[in-house]
Amino acid sequence: MIDMLSQALSLLLNPEIYAVILIGSSLGIFLGAIPGLTGIMAIAIIIPFTYYMDSIPALILLISISKSAIYSGGIPAILLNTPGTPADAATAIDGYPLAQRGQALKAMKMGLYASVIGDTFSDLVLILVAGLLASVALKFGPPEYAMLIVFSLTIIGAVSGKSMLKGLISAGAGLFLATIGLDPMRGTPRFDFGVIEFYGGISLIPMLIGLFALAEVLRQAGHEIVG
Repeated sequence: MIDMLSQALSLLLNPEIYAVILIGSSLGIFLGAIPGLTGIMAIAIIIPFTYYMDSIPALILLISISKSAIYSGGIPAILLNTPGTPADAATAIDGYPLAQRGQALKAMKMGLYASVIGDTFSDLVLILVAGLLASVALKFGPPEYAMLIVFSLTIIGAVSGKSMLKGLISAGAGLFLATIGLDPMRGTPRFDFGVIEFYGGISLIPMLIGLFALAEVLRQAGHEIVG
């Protein structure tokens, strides 16, 4: 591992690497800030251009795009209450109210700091304990997955605020939407309403855009009508 780390650190002496990081970060920020264009889709757009590059600069370019796109998805979440990527859905909860109070720049700085710290910490964990995490993940079975799902449902109580009824309605709606598509055990279609596109279930990205963007459009339209 020491040899691999030393080889990776030696790349910091190459000016070409910094240029690749700058280009990748700029592209990732631009594409990630567009709702619906996630980091994965940004990588898919750029991959054809990496065919003519060396392997290491190409990988660094794609990694830079992915990481910066996840951060920049918080920009529309803060300014428009519409997450650019699914990972930034939580950013809209606290970031958009700050933007409404005229503290949008502060919210984006906090998002940047949180993204850099969290990403750096996760990279260190991956480097140091990836083998241990893999061995634990291989032991996950149906009981562990069931408990994980139960735990995720309990989080609803923490984010529901003062209205538990709204949280329960949202959880019920989410569980219903998750049942749309082919049954994973029998392969039979459920709640597809005769639409073949529903066989794969409802995609998370269009659902998030519709949930946040459409709600914000209707809210702004209501304010205009009242005003």
